[in-house]
Amino acid sequence: MDISSGFMSAVNKNEIALFGIKRSGNHAIIHWLLKHMGEKTVHINDVTSIDPYDHFCEMNVKGLPTWKIKPNLLHLIRQRLLNYEITEYSKHDKAVDFKYIYGFSPKDCLIISYENCFIDDELYAKFIQEHDTYVGVSKSRYRVIVLRDAFNLFSSLHKASFVTEEDMGKCVELYKQYAEIFLSTDLQKQHDVICINFNEWFLSRDYRIQVAKKFGVTIDGSPFQRVPPIGGGSSFEGTTRCGHAQTMNLLERWKVCENDPAYRAIFKEKYLVELSEAIFGQIVPASFSS
Repeated sequence: MDISSGFMSAVNKNEIALFGIKRSGNHAIIHWLLKHMGEKTVHINDVTSIDPYDHFCEMNVKGLPTWKIKPNLLHLIRQRLLNYEITEYSKHDKAVDFKYIYGFSPKDCLIISYENCFIDDELYAKFIQEHDTYVGVSKSRYRVIVLRDAFNLFSSLHKASFVTEEDMGKCVELYKQYAEIFLSTDLQKQHDVICINFNEWFLSRDYRIQVAKKFGVTIDGSPFQRVPPIGGGSSFEGTTRCGHAQTMNLLERWKVCENDPAYRAIFKEKYLVELSEAIFGQIVPASFSS
């Protein structure tokens, strides 16, 4: 799962293109990777164009000289008071020198996240064709899909105010594509992806160690306790559990929505239920989607 480029002129030691449905736990995993993938790491969030540095929502930066990035001073002070190792910058912050972040070399890891994006997206395919022009040469390149069980994922989506009915329909189709890849080693090889099971990552120390090894990183497997602020944090608790993320009831969110007709209607799509249960086991009672 390592697509290597020439190292002599590498701008990024590691690069991860991460695909995930919103509210799937992808930001927790991204910030966990930022923590472990080196001292100088950058995350470009919710990329929507061929050039990742051109159209995105937020950028998270760790270890780059902040005085050269020129952020809003009050924003930077707030980050430091909250003891954030990673600083978040909005694309709309005109004081930030994103060109400096782009040109800074070498980065230990660049993470480019594609939210609600099909793995065969046309813009992403065009980016791959001209990869080095847009982000520079990367020594090692990885492609990742993050997936959470359907019942808790769609409960979080249903709770989020920004998710429309159209968004929900697209997420069902995305879920089916991602899940089919999770269940097929042939498709994983075809798309050259690493699949990360969010439920297992949240629950299992051994699984976290196993996943980190796929990126060449050795860790002790300790749980990740931060709640990233992107998108307001959790649909249910915001960032109030930051520092204590393991206490969040992430695997029982479905119970909040179980009597909501609009939520239950999602699972009339039997194939969706079958795929989720094939990967994550039975999350809800068998009678739930009958």
